[in-house]
Amino acid sequence: MLHLRFIYRFYPALSLLPEYRHAAGIVERYGCRRVLDLGCGRGNLFRVLEARGVRVVYVGVDLLFAEPPGSPYALHVVGDARSPPVEVGGFDCALFVNSLFYIGLGALESLRKPGLLVGVVDIDPSYPHVKLADLLESRLKGMRMTRKALVEHLKQRGFRVLEHGGMATYYVVFTPAGEGEAEA
Repeated sequence: MLHLRFIYRFYPALSLLPEYRHAAGIVERYGCRRVLDLGCGRGNLFRVLEARGVRVVYVGVDLLFAEPPGSPYALHVVGDARSPPVEVGGFDCALFVNSLFYIGLGALESLRKPGLLVGVVDIDPSYPHVKLADLLESRLKGMRMTRKALVEHLKQRGFRVLEHGGMATYYVVFTPAGEGEAEA
């Protein structure tokens, strides 16, 4: 976990980075006002949303988080994102920004709440320049999924995929499939 502390310390909150552009776009397109950021790191997503003028109530959950958010609209909770220590049903959307594969796919099971929008933003391991990131994160070797594989995984487990896109950094937006709902 020492490498995560290093990454958290130096990873910038820039809306130019594709992961934050995708995540902020999800929040804006779907009109999310109560955002749960799972594996939030330093809470950079909140900083990007705030800089873009997007007003949300934000709760970030991370095992290592220690920096106060500095806003009355943001709360950071030290906890396990696989089983969030907050009531998930109180949020419009839950986001994993470069964090799902650290946390594990099992974390998706705690998000089966009607009406909850879930977004995953991650790195596609099939792009050659992404190999460096996977080498640095050696414990992820073989765990990261391509966008196509993640979409199939979600459909097989009863989630309804609403949209997906991107390239080397991709996003997938989904929700639990309701009774009798066909999957997209």
